[in-house]
Amino acid sequence: MSKSGRTDMITTQSMSWNKRKVLNLGQALVNRYTKTQKALQVQQHTLEALKTELSLHDDTVHQWVSDVQQWAKENDRHRSGDARRLPEEIEGLTVSIIRRTQRLYSQTDSNQQRHSLRLRGSEEKKKLAAAVEEYNSIADPSQQLGSVENFFTAETVAWPWQIPCSTDLAPFLTKRKVFDKVMAVRCLQEERGLICKEMKQHWTVLTQKMSKFEALINEISSKSLFPTLSDTASKGLLCIVRKKHYELGHLMQLVKAGYVKIFSQQDLMSEEEKLEQEDDLQEEGLSESDNSSDDEHDFP
Repeated sequence: MSKSGRTDMITTQSMSWNKRKVLNLGQALVNRYTKTQKALQVQQHTLEALKTELSLHDDTVHQWVSDVQQWAKENDRHRSGDARRLPEEIEGLTVSIIRRTQRLYSQTDSNQQRHSLRLRGSEEKKKLAAAVEEYNSIADPSQQLGSVENFFTAETVAWPWQIPCSTDLAPFLTKRKVFDKVMAVRCLQEERGLICKEMKQHWTVLTQKMSKFEALINEISSKSLFPTLSDTASKGLLCIVRKKHYELGHLMQLVKAGYVKIFSQQDLMSEEEKLEQEDDLQEEGLSESDNSSDDEHDFP
């Protein structure tokens, strides 16, 4: 393939991708919203079950979340130098080794790739052992770490620097567990709000495009935009614009069918847009009988 042919092919594929994105954006947003809503319901159910298990009220949950956030701020402020670098290095190496072990057979299909992953894993384990030994040399005896192999056998690792010295009745790990569930719910709620914002913005853009097409059709029909065009050329241009207008209207109907399941009719259209659409429908109804013969030739 020549350079010019390759450029044309890339341009054609990019245009096709952009067209598919425009046509499928509404359904993609609806799918994202549905998936996020289901995940949010699962997390909310899990949080409610945890609150019931621990007999917690909303005020207690809010206080525990504040305690964990306050501890995180104080912990970051007081730690510096090796006391801050080593815990971050130990946590990072542990997570990296666990993920590499999970990828060993699930994402590799050759012995050469597995051998490479095993070599990297052994190197990271040596670095982890050295970091643990260095941390134990400067840490208090009550906060020293055990064997490196214990990091990968336990379901959850309770790092000593993540457990503050507190006389509170509730263990800090329990507070962390509740905090993680609350943060998961908040993240999904924030994501759901962002998706709703994208949907409204998408609908606003489509509505603005529809208004521009309608204004363009009126200008071409009155010959105020291109007064020098002949009648045949004006009808041809009007036919193309009306075709685009019809395609956009059909797309808006599909998008609206998906968005109405999430939003109400009032959320998608303001009162002014409703009045404008009613006026347009009345004008189209009055002029339909006069322009019926021309429309047969204008539409392809």
